Amino acid sequence: MSTALIQKERKPNVRLRLGTDKFKTKEDYDMEFERRVLKIINSGEGFSTRGIADHPSIMKNFSLVHGVIKRLEQEGKLKRSETGRVEKTPEQKVEQEFKKLEYDAWIQTYPEVKRWIEYKSTTVEDVNSKLSRPLHTICNLLGLTPDQILKVARGYTSFEDGHEVHRGGITGRDSLDELMGKFAYEFKKQVNPKIRDGGLRSYRAAVIDYVKHSGIFIPERLGGNLSRAKTNYGKYSNTRLSDVQRDAVVRYAFAHFDAEIASAIAVGLEVVSPMSFTFRSIRVEQIEFKSRFGFTTAEFTVHESKTNEDFPKLAFDPRVVGILREIVQRKKTGYLFGTNGQPLDEGELSDALRECYRSIGIDVETEPENGLINYWKDKPIHSMRHSTAHLWSRRTGFNASIVAVMGWKTTDMVTQVYARLSLDYLFGQGRCDNCKPEQAIPTPDIASAENSNLITQSDHLFCSLKCACEFLNRKYAGTSFLSPKVEEAIPA
Repeated sequence: MSTALIQKERKPNVRLRLGTDKFKTKEDYDMEFERRVLKIINSGEGFSTRGIADHPSIMKNFSLVHGVIKRLEQEGKLKRSETGRVEKTPEQKVEQEFKKLEYDAWIQTYPEVKRWIEYKSTTVEDVNSKLSRPLHTICNLLGLTPDQILKVARGYTSFEDGHEVHRGGITGRDSLDELMGKFAYEFKKQVNPKIRDGGLRSYRAAVIDYVKHSGIFIPERLGGNLSRAKTNYGKYSNTRLSDVQRDAVVRYAFAHFDAEIASAIAVGLEVVSPMSFTFRSIRVEQIEFKSRFGFTTAEFTVHESKTNEDFPKLAFDPRVVGILREIVQRKKTGYLFGTNGQPLDEGELSDALRECYRSIGIDVETEPENGLINYWKDKPIHSMRHSTAHLWSRRTGFNASIVAVMGWKTTDMVTQVYARLSLDYLFGQGRCDNCKPEQAIPTPDIASAENSNLITQSDHLFCSLKCACEFLNRKYAGTSFLSPKVEEAIPA
């Protein structure tokens, strides 16, 4: 079923409707559509195109909103910076500068916070976003100062009916634990009502680190509102695309998006995809073309700040190698994906990926009822990392040690978090479509929520990298993902 038909069934008879409002004429509808989109963009809340489409005052599909934004740009009502992001209005810039001054003044006001940040900056990368800003958010939402938070954590004595009563501490009545419970409530009420428990971990980690740095003992592995446990550990290990789905996603990208985005998606679904920011910042100069097993591969190394490790990346599907060669020949230098000397916009890439996933029948709309997130919807770029973990597991005979070399510090991260092996996978052990092809396993060609960890009929299995490289180069030699229209956009 086409995407258009799916959208028509999902939103019938809404041609002249925005949110809950109906319009009598197309002129009124178009004028109000533009006004509302501009209002949301100028709110400064950082809505992506998908976020605007899902906004209660809009409730339209992605392509319609994308078209309105393009029209606003053409009419000069909306401007983008060289990075591709919407330029802020003078009022928004003033407000942003005020907030920065307010934040800087906040740090200078509290010596304990300043000492903490200075100390942590020697060991923590981007200490502001990981520690001080989360603490700042906690203080703002609760109307407390950092010193008051320390007072609660240390415990204090109050008098009730003439009796001395101990309050505060780490757990118990009026404790730090209760304080963070109130913060979670206020955060969901004022900031993000859909945030899951795992999304508050960074705030808990920040306040615990600040309290511990101030000399207050906090037990490890606390539960409740101070828990830093990864409750979703391994819960998304089935996030994957079959080989047929992967090809369909890339072909859809080249047919519906510009060459920069489509190329990023093609490469992101071939190499063990790095973290989103690292992925966008890959440079043309990093790409090397080498001869392996008599075939050309594309290889590069990226440094991931989260783990502080360098990981080699490999592509040997000739269709992807061809895309990379064309980009390198055309650009010579600069970011691999991006324009005007700036990396590809992450929000734009995320929106495009959601649209591609939707085109092959993946649900990127609804939220699960099991307390987890819709990974394809909420983490579309990181979904590529999960999918490529499965891809390279099948290409290496399920050798987690080889796969880990390309993106993880331990094999446990591969087998438990990114590409957990199902019983179906285990029965594929020893099969190789190159050196000893066997009858395909009779499972559905398209994975679904019920069988997302099955090997499909089209999923190739190999005993080694050598066999995978030989097979893919033999199967796809002389072919390309690119349509004639896109080939004109990426000249040789």
